[in-house]
Amino acid sequence: LIRKRCSNESNRLFNILCSESVFDYFNKQFKSYPNFKVHLIKNTLYGGSVTVAGLLNHNDILSQFKACSNNDIILLPNEMYNSELQDILGNHFSALQFKYNAEIWIM
Repeated sequence: LIRKRCSNESNRLFNILCSESVFDYFNKQFKSYPNFKVHLIKNTLYGGSVTVAGLLNHNDILSQFKACSNNDIILLPNEMYNSELQDILGNHFSALQFKYNAEIWIM
């Protein structure tokens, strides 16, 4: 699904932000694609002992993922947001769009 959606955007860099539980998988799947970069975001909520995407939050992303270019696309797991597009701490996904000034896709 990710590759299909991104096929028309080959001139852009895709930053896949993922939790520890899936980092190795995504890193392996996209290592041969030069316009994809997989970033590990460690979950520090609840002491960091939970490694699933559902507990990823904006605080962890902002502290671990550095700024990207305006042409980049940031891919986030849909599991980290509720039906109102808020993370577990109540931050709306648009706050990351504003902070990074980048297009964000929730996949």
